[in-house]
Amino acid sequence: METVDSLFWVKRGEGGYVESYAETGPTPLVSARTDNNGVAAFVEGSPRFKAPAITIERVGGTAFVQLLDFLTVPDDISVLIPKKEMDVESLYVVASIINNSKWRFSYSRKLTPSRMKKIEVPLEAFSSFKLKKLRDILPRGRNEGVGIERISIKYGEFKVGSLFDLHSGDYHKSASLPPGDTPIVSCGDSDNGISEYRSVPDDKTYAQKLTIAYNGMNTLTTKYHPYEFGTKDDVAVAFPKLPFKLSTLIFIQFTLNKERWRFSYYRKCFNEKLRNLRIKLPADKDGQIDEGTIEKVVTSTTYWSHYEQVVRAMRPKRRAAPRLTDYPPNDC
Repeated sequence: METVDSLFWVKRGEGGYVESYAETGPTPLVSARTDNNGVAAFVEGSPRFKAPAITIERVGGTAFVQLLDFLTVPDDISVLIPKKEMDVESLYVVASIINNSKWRFSYSRKLTPSRMKKIEVPLEAFSSFKLKKLRDILPRGRNEGVGIERISIKYGEFKVGSLFDLHSGDYHKSASLPPGDTPIVSCGDSDNGISEYRSVPDDKTYAQKLTIAYNGMNTLTTKYHPYEFGTKDDVAVAFPKLPFKLSTLIFIQFTLNKERWRFSYYRKCFNEKLRNLRIKLPADKDGQIDEGTIEKVVTSTTYWSHYEQVVRAMRPKRRAAPRLTDYPPNDC
């Protein structure tokens, strides 16, 4: 059976830390993070590695396929370079096999190159038919002349309270509500923050809003809810002060989630602290949010069209205005 060592050269990461790059640019900088395909930032620097290749963070063994030439941070990253030409589908199979081996590794037992080389890779189990099926479900890039490298972005700092009116959720104990079909959003991270379903009065029901967690293990976790929902009091409901585009709301959601490291179960983020929290967003020459640039960045991602369709389908239908005949006759 093939192993990582027989299929790949295992190289150490080459590059610098995010702080060492003065400017943003077109080159992905891959770090030891386990989300965003491992990319910490896009920087101005010459790539050290050619795509396609596999990057692996060595603490937990998370593997990603890189489709753009890239740099890496200098530590806790390994790069698998195919010894002979290998199709992208096979690289995804190898990455998935490594990811399924993550349970073997931890901070105290890192996925070192010597351990990595021994991982068995049963590629022969994947016929050309299976690889073709895999090709059908992989995301396809969009080339519409818009890319991050073509956009010059200037940032400004904005207080969250200058962008939104923040209203604390309504229920401390949602068990007081009868069972129903309305999702109740709490401070959890999974299931888009939904903890249960209850029957919620209309005046306590929201839709097309962000929620921001005040506390718990997921403090500052931000979720967008296109559907009608109710809230517990451990989240804030964000009411935009301007009619922001959907792409702007999703970008702000992403930006707030990147700031989660500032808070914890022991350092909660209550309403006043949240209002004064500053985040960086693209800004125009007048210092206002540059929604045009944000839209270009967000809509250039491979998944945006599908995401937008799903969100719009989940939005509640407009409620028809009540007719006079809907009310009982006036007996006076």
